[in-house]
Amino acid sequence: MQQSDDTLHLRIQVVDDPAGAPRNGDIQLTSITKNRFGTLIPYYRLELGQDVRGPDIPGGRIRAALQRIQNSYASDALNGEDFAAWAARKGQAFFTELLEDYTTVGPGELALLLEEHDNKIDSGLWRLDANRTLGPADPRERRLREHQFAELLQDYRAKLLAGANELLGKYAIESAATLEQAANLLALHVSGQARLLGQFHELLAALKRAQRVATADSLRRLGEQIDQWHDNIGQRLIGAAHYHMPHNTVLDISRESPPLDYMRARLALSSTREGDVRHFRIRADRNGKALQDNLRTVGFEIIAEHDEGQTLRISVRNPGRQSGTFRPSDQGIA
Repeated sequence: MQQSDDTLHLRIQVVDDPAGAPRNGDIQLTSITKNRFGTLIPYYRLELGQDVRGPDIPGGRIRAALQRIQNSYASDALNGEDFAAWAARKGQAFFTELLEDYTTVGPGELALLLEEHDNKIDSGLWRLDANRTLGPADPRERRLREHQFAELLQDYRAKLLAGANELLGKYAIESAATLEQAANLLALHVSGQARLLGQFHELLAALKRAQRVATADSLRRLGEQIDQWHDNIGQRLIGAAHYHMPHNTVLDISRESPPLDYMRARLALSSTREGDVRHFRIRADRNGKALQDNLRTVGFEIIAEHDEGQTLRISVRNPGRQSGTFRPSDQGIA
């Protein structure tokens, strides 16, 4: 039964060392070389589905071989049968016969095969779609290949803004709507994270330059740098050297479990002076009560408490008599 176009998106994984690569494609190609008539010819070794070994195909013929496999799958697979099940049902002998003409190499074909291998498939994960087009499985790579730079830059801006808002959120600052607004808020409230802020401004400047002139390679590098910066944001910033909060900001720690709720409260209070007040949203349960007791124990005053149902909003004043300087490793937990 003919398969629908929705099932024809085969994932092609190309590796140099199959031992160190997890299987995550419908077809795995391993780069190898073979000696043919005294000449080393690039080949690909086929692994189909889960455990069906296919023939070795010269690199210059691999795209045509993949298309033939896909055509056969489209016309021969049972309704709803995925590629791995189809490959297991057909077996190794079927693929050996199907691709026999691609495996035969005569001495007069060597020069042509070497020339055609310039159009080889690089290592990575690829996608063979219903239109028989082989392209990168990663949407970012597809846009780079198709020179859709404007769309890619828009994605980069969105990811950079998402990272900035995640960082602002760790300091209980409302999210920014634009990168320019995020830059101002970060400079005002997160000045203690000098390295992250410096990287943010470098990436923002790189994005602006890329809007004027960019190449696929420069955009690929920029995307990797934004990914790395975003990953760094994902680390908890408990050890922030300076924690600046506007006095009227309510720091929501109601989703934190002990002792992290206490540590975040102490970190926010560590920059206060005598008489300063900070506001927190905490759990309305025994954990919230324990948090208040711990803050009182180290010298802070709870001067207001507002019931919000599942949470409490409390106001904490620094009376200037705390017991010691807070460090994230402190164990002042009741």
